[in-house]
Amino acid sequence: MTRGSSDYLNAQQRAQIHQWKQSWLWRSELPTWLLMATIYSGWFATLAHWQTLGLWPATGLLILLTSWYLSLQHELIHGHPTRFPRLNQLLARCRWRSGTRTGFIAIRIWRTTATTA
Repeated sequence: MTRGSSDYLNAQQRAQIHQWKQSWLWRSELPTWLLMATIYSGWFATLAHWQTLGLWPATGLLILLTSWYLSLQHELIHGHPTRFPRLNQLLARCRWRSGTRTGFIAIRIWRTTATTA
């Protein structure tokens, strides 16, 4: 697969993707923006109310949100929700330290992608 091209399972999938690309929802990247808002507000709400939730439920929620955050990192690395790598990098840094090195790994990938593109 060359850069800028896509592989499809069949012609029906190709037609469906091209149809979706015409929609406002696809172009706005609204699902990615909603995911970002959900993750960040979820972290804040969980940490603000952990005593009400209890230690183990709050820990479970934070684990779920952090896992979801890694999915968001993947989207940000690949140019979603904006086409501006610096803005995506800034959005990726709006997080609380979770003890992971994903931010550093993402920066390395962005730098590698920028120099090879």
